[in-house]
Amino acid sequence: MKNQEVDYGVVVETTKQDAFVFFHQVVYQVSFKKDSCINQLVFPGDFVVLNESCSEIKKVLERHHILSRATKDYTKRSEVKKRKIIAVNIDYAVIVVSFQEPEFHSSFVD
Repeated sequence: MKNQEVDYGVVVETTKQDAFVFFHQVVYQVSFKKDSCINQLVFPGDFVVLNESCSEIKKVLERHHILSRATKDYTKRSEVKKRKIIAVNIDYAVIVVSFQEPEFHSSFVD
């Protein structure tokens, strides 16, 4: 994809060690390196610029939307609720629930 003459890919999945980036109709597995120039976390939906060999993320582009959920403060030291990012740059979301079984519980939807 191109954005103002910047060729970028989209992160489709992340693990602790890797990100899977969709770039030019191919999904590349990119490993996170300790000496990487990226000093921020990468999430599904991030637009990223890869190096020439598509083996490293050079830059994470600006995020436009963040889908997150509140996390519990198990230490009970703060009244401020922390947020856990689930995905970024999401334009649409679809919620699917069953009609009969299991019975709907509002706690299923955050």
